Amino acid sequence: SHPAMHGTVRIVLELSGDDLPAHDAELTLDGKAVGRITSAVAAPGGVLALAYVRREVPDDATLLQGSRAATQLVSRSMWVTVSARAPRSCA
Repeated sequence: SHPAMHGTVRIVLELSGDDLPAHDAELTLDGKAVGRITSAVAAPGGVLALAYVRREVPDDATLLQGSRAATQLVSRSMWVTVSARAPRSCA
């Protein structure tokens, strides 16, 4: 279990291949665990996934989920800006 772990940020990834990763699949960088996938969906040309990774992981790092590549699609600074501007519920 992990949800928004302390010291992590949420990112959008593109994974090579067509197979959907399991919920909570581990992401590694240089052989070390640096994050977890929270959800994934099939997309043309690969798989899109939401994940939490450690803050120190560079935006341009190629992560591994098992033996396949996982690259960040949206820079964190853009993600934070978009999230901050997202409309809030007017309830």
